[in-house]
Amino acid sequence: MIEQREYDYLQQTLHSLQQTRKHLCATIEHKNASFNDLQKYVVDFHAELDKFEIYDYQQSLRMIDKQGVANVLAKQQIDRLLDSPYFGGFDFIYEDETEAERFYIGRFGHEGENGQTLIYDWRAPICHMYYEFEIGAAYYEAMQQRFDGELIGKRQIKIEHGELQYVLNSSLTIQDEALQQVLHANGSDKMKTIVTSIQKEQNQIVRDDTAHTLIIQGVAGSGKTAVALHRIAYYLYKYRDTLRAERIFILSPNKVFGHYISNVLPELGEEPIRSFTLDELTERLLPNAVTYTSFEEETAFILENPQSA
Repeated sequence: MIEQREYDYLQQTLHSLQQTRKHLCATIEHKNASFNDLQKYVVDFHAELDKFEIYDYQQSLRMIDKQGVANVLAKQQIDRLLDSPYFGGFDFIYEDETEAERFYIGRFGHEGENGQTLIYDWRAPICHMYYEFEIGAAYYEAMQQRFDGELIGKRQIKIEHGELQYVLNSSLTIQDEALQQVLHANGSDKMKTIVTSIQKEQNQIVRDDTAHTLIIQGVAGSGKTAVALHRIAYYLYKYRDTLRAERIFILSPNKVFGHYISNVLPELGEEPIRSFTLDELTERLLPNAVTYTSFEEETAFILENPQSA
């Protein structure tokens, strides 16, 4: 049976999300109107403006556009959270304290109007405990400090269309019933996020900051690619002040694979990452004077002309 406080907390969170969405919609509309008005002014009075004024207005337009894009992305995250605000939760007692604090984990973080964190981003340092520890002694590191305490409860939560489906209390991160539902939902032509079902070993790979070069090894279907993509999302979150999506690219075996993985990072709130096949990268790197035959073309030729091999 689901506790009443779980229903109450969900309603509180949904109300806060709806208020934030309303504010973002108003901001986006205002930014759009400001952009259009300023753009019209520059066009109408272009002949009367000197080059310095034009430059200043162009910079203002770029700034408004940049802020508008950020607001649109934030609204998209809110829309996703309104459907399923969070997927897990845990209770943690800090060392030297007597009362446990309750934390909820979602794809993205969200703060209420009073500054209270209602949802913690799965990549936040404190959420490391949800994936790493079972019930008992636990800790997390943040702001160059270590916070020790005791994990006294963990929950796997399923919310669809803003409605609470189940809450599973567990000493492990995920129970068989929940895992089977996640795996069943993944039957499509695109890879899904595994953020709701990351296991301890996968979490260690995703959050490993010690390795400059990391090789993920495993059998087919073990989740190597999904873990690698979640590691990218983790790095884009942790180093968001210095690392941008445009500085990362994925080298994939073929375009089908690139299409298959294309949905994961946007689902996690990150910009899509450029993906190249080996043939595409080779063509970009080779000088124009070099004639290059792609692997697919070479393979097709050999199949049609087996004696040439």
